[in-house]
Amino acid sequence: MPHTPERPQRLANFVRGEAEKFRSGEIDSFHSSKELAEMFGYSDYTGVNYVLRKAGVSLPVSVQRERLLNHVQSEIGLLQTGQIDRLTSMAQLGIEFGYAENTIHRYLRDANLLEERKTARLESKIRIPPSYNLAWMIGVLACGCTVRDNGLMELASKDRPLLLAFKSRGEDVFKKNATRQNKNSLPGYQTMRFGSKKIVGFLGELGREGWTETVRDRHDWILKNDSYVWGFLEGVFETRGWCSINSRVIGLTTTYQNVANFLAELLVKSGIEHPDFQHHGAMREGIIGVRLQRLNDLRRFAENVHSVVPEKEERLEQCRRLVSRRGYHAIYTDQEIIDDWKFATELLGRSLTTTEYKRLDREGKVQCGLVTLCKRFGSGSFPKARENLNRIATGEEEAE
Repeated sequence: MPHTPERPQRLANFVRGEAEKFRSGEIDSFHSSKELAEMFGYSDYTGVNYVLRKAGVSLPVSVQRERLLNHVQSEIGLLQTGQIDRLTSMAQLGIEFGYAENTIHRYLRDANLLEERKTARLESKIRIPPSYNLAWMIGVLACGCTVRDNGLMELASKDRPLLLAFKSRGEDVFKKNATRQNKNSLPGYQTMRFGSKKIVGFLGELGREGWTETVRDRHDWILKNDSYVWGFLEGVFETRGWCSINSRVIGLTTTYQNVANFLAELLVKSGIEHPDFQHHGAMREGIIGVRLQRLNDLRRFAENVHSVVPEKEERLEQCRRLVSRRGYHAIYTDQEIIDDWKFATELLGRSLTTTEYKRLDREGKVQCGLVTLCKRFGSGSFPKARENLNRIATGEEEAE
């Protein structure tokens, strides 16, 4: 196109008209500076920008910028859900939206989309299929590990079997070797760690109380499969769980109310009927965990959860045997009946009446029935059995 005095005016009028149509919605795109340069015979887009700036005309940049950001945000979502394999490059975005690469970079940086694109790319490069071991690892990582943005996933523990299980199961699902660190600031502790930004990006936020939303949103496959739910709970139990045979309690420790709510929700989903919150006024949120006390709940949990730590597994096995005898003609030893009585009196903080003991028996909080207790220690009389058991329990405590 020949260089004529009217060319700048025609260019300005064209852009002005196109901008009006774009803003009104009559058209859904407008020509970039590069395209305008070709249309009006300029050597490059800088000549077009100079003419438009001198004429006081501008492209509808704010609208176009918004479209750019929406496009990038949409692409990130598509990549995260596996609907596309890669993100558009900065150069291609520049061509599509009519911006220089450094301008694209600045717009995405200001909208906090640069980091999102980076994270999405890392996550898209790793695909770990759902499995029991992955659910177990997420339970361990969420409740017992340090997980950092730099890719560090670290478990510190005194229990060597747990460290070895963390290593072997992690290597199985992550396809990456773990390293062990013998030195630790805590006496008797050793550390096992994995290092991978890609894996941490894939797993998502697993810190403190924030991991509950990550499991709900990113790892909802756990919630849709009963086996995976138990795998996750087993991982939580390994790092935050405990089992007391004398008190007949299984507990999962947390000081966050939203975590306690989430764990209780999973337990109910898995057939546990009565998970209780364990409160403590000295804690920031007034809670120290979730516990199971009813025998049917103890049995179901112990039958579905196992521990790689021998001491924990032994207590779970005792719990399985303890509960499995309910409903049968079990022969209780004198010591088991004494333990039952001690637990019941500790639970109420005093000696019991007949009615109170019957209630505890109905609730599954004691193992031995009232008739057996009276026959064994009171010749059929509850007051006499109570007197004898109180004396025996007091004598054991003094001996201890």
